[in-house]
Amino acid sequence: MEVGELLAIADFFVLCSAANPRQMDVIAEEVEQAASAAGYPATRREGELDSGWVVRDFGEVVVHVFTEDQRRVYDLERLWREAPAEDYGPAETGPTSRPA
Repeated sequence: MEVGELLAIADFFVLCSAANPRQMDVIAEEVEQAASAAGYPATRREGELDSGWVVRDFGEVVVHVFTEDQRRVYDLERLWREAPAEDYGPAETGPTSRPA
């Protein structure tokens, strides 16, 4: 989600879901390792696995990793619905624009 016009804290939110807390941890760690290797270390880490939501802040990009249930509860897509967004879905499908 391109939130830069709506928020001063970041330009982009990346939202993703995991089936369980273990998978959520693996996703967050992989994202953090890849970003760090590319020269973008996390400046902040928030959330606990048992909460169903962890956040990795890379400055301009903030990555939210949810369990599927918590993603529905927080519904950031609805909260920031004015933000342009791409839905990447499964890796093999590629990006599609979010419906208005």
